[in-house]
Amino acid sequence: MSCGKSEENNKCDGIICPTTAYCSDGMCILKEGRCVTKNDCTNDYICDVNFNCVNPNNPCEGKTCSNHGTCIVSNNLAQCNCETDYISDGLSCVAKPCTNGETKTSSCGPDGEVQSQICQYGTWRVQGACSCVNTSKRTQTCNGDGIQYQTCTDGIWINSGECIGTNCSTAGELRDIVCGFNGNGTQSQVCFNTIWTNTGSCIDSDVCRNGATQLIYDSVCANQSLNGRGQKEQFCVNGQWLDYEGNCKDPDVCQDGTETNCAAGFTCRVGQCVNCECDNWEICTNGFCLIKEGNCNENYDCSPQERCNTTTHLCEANSCSPVCNSWETCNLTTSNCDLIPGKCNTNSNCSNGKVCNIATHSCEFACNPACDSWETCNINTRECDLTEGSCNSNTDCNQGETCNLTTHTCNNCIGLSIETSSLFRNDSINGYSANISNSVRFDIGFYELTPVGTYSLTSTVNSNYQTCPQCVLIFDETNGLKSYFQSRGTLNITSGEPRLGSSSGNIVNVKLIQVTIDSATYFSTPVPNGGCYEIETAVWIQ
Repeated sequence: MSCGKSEENNKCDGIICPTTAYCSDGMCILKEGRCVTKNDCTNDYICDVNFNCVNPNNPCEGKTCSNHGTCIVSNNLAQCNCETDYISDGLSCVAKPCTNGETKTSSCGPDGEVQSQICQYGTWRVQGACSCVNTSKRTQTCNGDGIQYQTCTDGIWINSGECIGTNCSTAGELRDIVCGFNGNGTQSQVCFNTIWTNTGSCIDSDVCRNGATQLIYDSVCANQSLNGRGQKEQFCVNGQWLDYEGNCKDPDVCQDGTETNCAAGFTCRVGQCVNCECDNWEICTNGFCLIKEGNCNENYDCSPQERCNTTTHLCEANSCSPVCNSWETCNLTTSNCDLIPGKCNTNSNCSNGKVCNIATHSCEFACNPACDSWETCNINTRECDLTEGSCNSNTDCNQGETCNLTTHTCNNCIGLSIETSSLFRNDSINGYSANISNSVRFDIGFYELTPVGTYSLTSTVNSNYQTCPQCVLIFDETNGLKSYFQSRGTLNITSGEPRLGSSSGNIVNVKLIQVTIDSATYFSTPVPNGGCYEIETAVWIQ
């Protein structure tokens, strides 16, 4: 068995590619999002002076900097402002090479935990366990909904005191609990409806979690850096951001446009040393091979009436006769003029909903404004018609069906209209009810304090009757008891608080599906192929 390099790796030996490319099978291949000319880009993007494919209207659009930095626009160019220990590679942030034997600590947990690392073969590798910082503090849940304070001792979280419950028995009783970034703050609470409830905000002098770091703009660091991209690193100690001597971070290794700090034949581009060896029809500019004026590498480099001779790399007259129009391209195989993609001569060249503008030979929407996703443009009337099976109102559906205005599709749910005057206060559920008929009742129950605001009826806690603080139900006893529970919609409290007895609010776009409810645990389970109700809105005022 041979343990030597692969044939592909052998072909790349001695080949140095620019930072925009990587070697594969002996050739330099452009990295994703990098370019030499605009023809290397898609989606009408352009190739900027840093050889990145960017949106000309918003250069940072869609640029994530590999999730290790932030894209910023400087002098109309997109640049990556990378995190500590990362450097920019075009519009990517890559790990900065390290020195063998070098050590560091990095954040590894949500509560300020740190991880020791050591550099081996130029790469940071984990060493030891992820540990908390001694004397730091945090809170955890206990016994379901209680609070447990913990302090870090010898790198391990240790409980401090007993589990503090959230239930109380004496209305109006007061207490203080710890809070904040590092457990040094104070939060006042009052006993309300047997629940300890916060009063006011956490009073905390800390502004950060111990052990955290951040990079901020600093004019001194920017002026000291090679290309003005330097930043200051701050560390959180005792809850405050602190500066240390020599904490400027510069992602660049060289000065743009020079050969300083670069090997022979290399030049500096966006803070990194690059090199290129070009063919005779190319010219090396700032470390990149660009096509010389008058030369070409593909047909796109020539005019519509020319093609590129890939042997001489010169533009030549194409073989189509007569010469193609500006919206056409010469097919070198058939010698016929073919339409350029997106261009047209007749409406038949355009996709559904578009017509051919003969002046520009471009396909354009016949309907203005453009139709919605549930509509189809009628080319003859230039109006938007409903797509088959879609709807805008209940009148577009069959008898017994309702129109879902979110999906614009008809369904067989029963549509309910609940008048404000039919809703009455129901103290047994701390909410409101309405009798739809002698056998059907509608309920909105509140089982936790619900101050003024907007609440999703499909949030995690509201997705089951067992846990919902805001619960919408329908009970139908027409042919045995059937229960229906919320599966879509929004609840708004506009004034007051329902559990205190006086409030105003509404529900919007609510769907309730048939469920079974466990009489002991109140856990709700959807009934397969069960029925459903839909309510566009219901309003209560007190």
